[in-house]
Amino acid sequence: MNETTLSPIPEEPIGILLACHSNIRHQCESLKQLADHLMDHDTDEFATELAAQITRYFDSTSSYHHEDEETDLFPLIMNHAKGHDILELELLFNQLALEHRLMQEAWSELRPDLIALSAGHNVSFEPSLAHSFIDSVLQHLELEEADILPYAEKFLSLQELVLLSKRMHARRNKISE
Repeated sequence: MNETTLSPIPEEPIGILLACHSNIRHQCESLKQLADHLMDHDTDEFATELAAQITRYFDSTSSYHHEDEETDLFPLIMNHAKGHDILELELLFNQLALEHRLMQEAWSELRPDLIALSAGHNVSFEPSLAHSFIDSVLQHLELEEADILPYAEKFLSLQELVLLSKRMHARRNKISE
């Protein structure tokens, strides 16, 4: 079972974020497949491999994505905000940061069962938890793509994009070390 990974060129941090979103969507689809599969099957090779893949992804890469946004992207965008955009963006960034925390809590509920499944154990996997997690993640991605990334594309300078790219790559290099 191969994990899908998109690799934009390093100087395109917006491309990196969109690739992360694509990979997150792929993992959500895998989680949906797993939840559907376990409704009719016990733990089998398909379930163990899929659970391991999903766990690896959400335990590593996706948490860096939240840090990219909250630590780097949001503040850079706020530096350009003027007038009514300031309050609107503050509210939006606070909402997105809260959603990051809620998604992390939901992941923490799913994770123990996925770890057990990846070890080949039968568990009482709760499909409604998986589907709720998936729905919240997909809604969150849509909000970011509709309301945040256009601001980044409109306001960030080439130097800011290069800085953002360097920080994102440095964060990801922690994963492979």
